[in-house]
Amino acid sequence: MTAFSRITIIASAVVGVLSVVILLLARTDLPSLSIASLSLALSLPSAKRATTQVQNIVSEPQESNVRTSVLEPSIQVVTTTVTTVPSASTLPSTNMTAQTTSKLLPRLIRLAFTARETAEGAGARVRRAIGVPQLRNFTPFLMLDHFFVSPGAGFPDHPHRGQETITYLLGGGMEHEDFAGNRGLLRPGDLQFMTAGRGIVHAEMPAPDLKDGEKSVGLQLWVDLPEKLKGCEPRYRDLRREEVPVVQADGGKVTVKVISGVSEGVESVKDLAYTPVWLLDLEVKPGGKIAQRVPEGWNAFVYVLEGDVVLGDPEGDKKKVGQYNMVVFEKEGDAVYVSVEEGAEKNARLVIVAGTPLDQKIVQYGPFVVTNQEAVYQAFMDYQTHSNGFERAKDWESEIGKRMRH
Repeated sequence: MTAFSRITIIASAVVGVLSVVILLLARTDLPSLSIASLSLALSLPSAKRATTQVQNIVSEPQESNVRTSVLEPSIQVVTTTVTTVPSASTLPSTNMTAQTTSKLLPRLIRLAFTARETAEGAGARVRRAIGVPQLRNFTPFLMLDHFFVSPGAGFPDHPHRGQETITYLLGGGMEHEDFAGNRGLLRPGDLQFMTAGRGIVHAEMPAPDLKDGEKSVGLQLWVDLPEKLKGCEPRYRDLRREEVPVVQADGGKVTVKVISGVSEGVESVKDLAYTPVWLLDLEVKPGGKIAQRVPEGWNAFVYVLEGDVVLGDPEGDKKKVGQYNMVVFEKEGDAVYVSVEEGAEKNARLVIVAGTPLDQKIVQYGPFVVTNQEAVYQAFMDYQTHSNGFERAKDWESEIGKRMRH
């Protein structure tokens, strides 16, 4: 072995020892990164969002009895640019823990107002939250009514075309009947998804077995149909209370009924409506909180049924809102943050609703929702002449509607 070789070996050994020391020192300075944290970071959606352009082509439409009247026009055009959104199954729902609070970007409040009470149908009362001056067409949502119907009142025979309706019964009982011979009954917790398509005439009336003073209470949401499906055949899809998955979060302080969508890893029954919509019913106890993830680029809102809730950024711009309040969120953000103050007197109940925007015009004339003015005139003529989808309306009267005359 030469002197040069001995020097080389000694130098290599010194370098090896120094490398080990440096690595040990470096490890003590680095924070730990769990696989769960890395997976969550990689799963966060892009910050890129869709933009929406709204343009009214006529003067502000008058509020009208949109279920039963086609004589008062409510015409508006909404043009929306939409980005591709992930499917429901690819979006994990996340509880508001210390880890996720710093990871999920909260949706900020764009608009908040109290839904005012008004008359609707025949003797019914509603609190309308979409389809009012503060919030007209909010694609894909056309109308939201929180209805209160006493015996002897209701929504007798009336037409629809071009939209879907989601009816969620909270109390009492509601019957429905249409000109195709379909008839059914909803009890508290039940839902009905009705696709009007090319045309339908139906009635919605309180159940005949309600007790004196009892009201039928619920929500009805109108959802726009994609233009290519506006001429489809009408259909009904019922969802019974026992079919709705229920999940708890935050140690049992939050209960979520997963009517449509995903929450806390639990997915709802699929294929209930043509237009993708999430509908979640939450009850939150005092001190409870949750971060409910919503699909990227979808429009989202909260409607408060009972109590007071805090919404918005839990570490920044947030707002406490009460019963009958409608809260619309910005498109930017990953989750809707909901909490109830620790000292609240009672639980809060609310619905979180989100839907994919439709890149099409909305032209509405009462219960007819189409994409151009010519189609509105055609819908009106088809209904009056019992043609192009309304053939069965000729000489038809619902049995449940006749009760109002007795």
